[in-house]
Amino acid sequence: MLALALADRNNHWMTYVTTPVEVGAVLWAVSHWQVLPLSAPILQTAIPGSWVGWILMVLFVENVRTFSLVAQPVLGLFVMGAAIWTMASRTAREPGPLRNQDWLWISMGVAIYFGGAVALPPASYLLVPKSPALVVRAYEVRGALNILAFLLIARGVLCPKPKPIGSLGPA
Repeated sequence: MLALALADRNNHWMTYVTTPVEVGAVLWAVSHWQVLPLSAPILQTAIPGSWVGWILMVLFVENVRTFSLVAQPVLGLFVMGAAIWTMASRTAREPGPLRNQDWLWISMGVAIYFGGAVALPPASYLLVPKSPALVVRAYEVRGALNILAFLLIARGVLCPKPKPIGSLGPA
């Protein structure tokens, strides 16, 4: 995207390609952290459903040469909700300390990252003709929030792995 932008070429279309891939990967990962019996199959079934919805919204509502007005906010809201649901349902049932739980840190990061996709693209779509400087400032703030989100995700990835049941410690 940066290379296209620096070449003064439109790069909005790339978001329309990458978003469904991101959404599918995150929903798949989050589905493996579910504690309620129906939550995982619902999230896994939602992956192809989100792709169909994405295609329909892009074909009939969106202009791929500008900011997403509907599709990205809808999928962002869904993924943010899945991350928040994971945090809420697991936190209530987690017996150990939360600071060592990978799902908590990663879910927080995912919620922040996809939260930015809910309001910013449609706001940018509406504001860029009248106030492009404000849109640039908003994306700078989103960049800072994305750094925070990725740091939280990295913290989750680096959490100590639980010992297998029945292990007596290091061999």
